[in-house]
Amino acid sequence: MPIDKPTLTKLKKFADVFKAARDRNATEGDTVTYLTEFFREVLGYDPLSREITKEFPVNDRYCDFAVVLDDKTAEGKPKPKFLVEAKAAYVKTLKEKHIEQAKNYSQNAVINWVLLTNGVEWQLYHLTFSSDKGCEPVLVFSLNFVDKMETGSGYDPDLVWDTLSVLAKSNVLENSLETYYEQQKLLDPKTIVATLVGEEVLRKIRQELDRKGHARLDIKNVFHAVMQVLDQDAIAAAGGLAPPVKRKKHHHRRQADESVQPEAEASTEPIKAQPQPAADEETPT
Repeated sequence: MPIDKPTLTKLKKFADVFKAARDRNATEGDTVTYLTEFFREVLGYDPLSREITKEFPVNDRYCDFAVVLDDKTAEGKPKPKFLVEAKAAYVKTLKEKHIEQAKNYSQNAVINWVLLTNGVEWQLYHLTFSSDKGCEPVLVFSLNFVDKMETGSGYDPDLVWDTLSVLAKSNVLENSLETYYEQQKLLDPKTIVATLVGEEVLRKIRQELDRKGHARLDIKNVFHAVMQVLDQDAIAAAGGLAPPVKRKKHHHRRQADESVQPEAEASTEPIKAQPQPAADEETPT
């Protein structure tokens, strides 16, 4: 759905604010102030009701601010929907060490979401906890807000709002973060590639190709042809892909006057999907 005019006006306003902050080397404190206003004016949170809580204490540390709605911990304390780790607008590139700091905030606090941003760049991470690996951050989205709002070839306000609206109060109350995360896992290149070269899809492709000519294609040839047109980085990320194994045909005893049907007419056999690799929880930008 295209972005509405009032929202577009607000996004342009804050794109100019964050760009100016970057150009004049605004401090982290100033950046947090601008972000708070963005969350209030664009995303719909009320700082006066402590929905935006600055210096939120987590594990003997303090996060820049947390988005807190109605959730409570088992101890009855406020449980943030997500934490926001802010960096000064002049920081050119958000780095892994920045999310490492945010990860430490959530190590034992059962907080699954951390937003890392300097106003210009926005990165949302999902934190998965396990007893053996500890806290594993997965990048769910990465967006250069200012670049996408500048007029030019990269101008795409619809993309900006489609991405950042996941953080809007009305959507967060409807579990938008979890829904978005599940969608991104399904759209991960590894999952898409594995689906495209799965036996069920390959059989459908072969069926369509067979209609265009008189030769029957071997499914292995279809597999290799699809692999050639796919992005090689996506193929590498999927890893371990191989064409489906040709199933053996079981011939039943026939009557003396019954003839064997040629292979070209055997396309009515049931299609069985080849088990797909489990989706990796690693996300694109």
